[in-house]
Amino acid sequence: MLNNCYVMNMDSKDRAILYWLDHDARASLGQIARRTRLSKQVVDYRIKRLEKEGVIRCYYSVINFSPLGYTQYKLYIKLTSAMHESKCIEHWKKSSNTIWVASCRGHWDITVSILAKNAKEIGNIIDDFMQKHSLNIQEKDILITQRSPVFTRSYLAATKEKKEFVYTAGAEEYTPDSTEHTLLLYLAEHARDSILDIMKSTGLTRDIIHYRIRKLQKQSMISQYRVNIDLAKIGLKLYKVLIKLQSASPARESSLMQFVKHHTYGTQFLRILGAWDIELEFEVPDEEALYHIIDEIRSKYADIIGDYDVLWVHKDYKLNYYPFTIPL
Repeated sequence: MLNNCYVMNMDSKDRAILYWLDHDARASLGQIARRTRLSKQVVDYRIKRLEKEGVIRCYYSVINFSPLGYTQYKLYIKLTSAMHESKCIEHWKKSSNTIWVASCRGHWDITVSILAKNAKEIGNIIDDFMQKHSLNIQEKDILITQRSPVFTRSYLAATKEKKEFVYTAGAEEYTPDSTEHTLLLYLAEHARDSILDIMKSTGLTRDIIHYRIRKLQKQSMISQYRVNIDLAKIGLKLYKVLIKLQSASPARESSLMQFVKHHTYGTQFLRILGAWDIELEFEVPDEEALYHIIDEIRSKYADIIGDYDVLWVHKDYKLNYYPFTIPL
């Protein structure tokens, strides 16, 4: 069950449009029309309908924070009581170091993705949270993300290939100037806005916007433009599978990543350091589908999987790959 949430009845045309928006949310109506073999008018109408129905929540840019000197940390929190959830989530939503905040069900109650440049900075961020909320926290765990390839949603159009991209790639160190900082702040949460909209909101000229966006893409600062889909409204749930490895060779680990990449419902593979070694993400219709996948993984990779845990991501409250409020 999906909490009695309204599930939109989508046809193959809606799904194809979402598929291509997931590949490139800045694609023009004409580009999407050619790829889906629909008219621009039909594409425009259906996108607006998907937005109105809440299937499309927003469009966002995946910013590669590695050139900025940041590392992604994964924080998991178990609360003493569910009544404390909203206060803790609000704390992390306001943080200028968090890119993702979500409530979950399973062993953990909240999961947060945090950006920090070093151990001292992440320590200060966690200490600040604990000083304010320690009485509400039963348990916490923090993991370091080493790499995290993301895969586009092939289930939206079963015959299409997946696209892989990363947002923790070790690109050359880069410091955006004030103009690029302004653009990144805006595009992080408004990836599909037109050049005219960006001009009105930022005060930048058309030529500067075109030039700087191309430059940021060339510098690998912008990895991808994506659509944020309300999964519940298309009848799906997001699950995370945390895995402890045992004696895994690089080849076997790579094989597991390829399994996720080529699985219909696989959307992300994270290599992490800490209590767990791997975090997998699947967007599936129900728990039965998830455990069918887990059974397949445990069968194919019995030689390298030591233990596993499952989390259902109940609701996400923040998604912003460039949460910085001041120039870097």
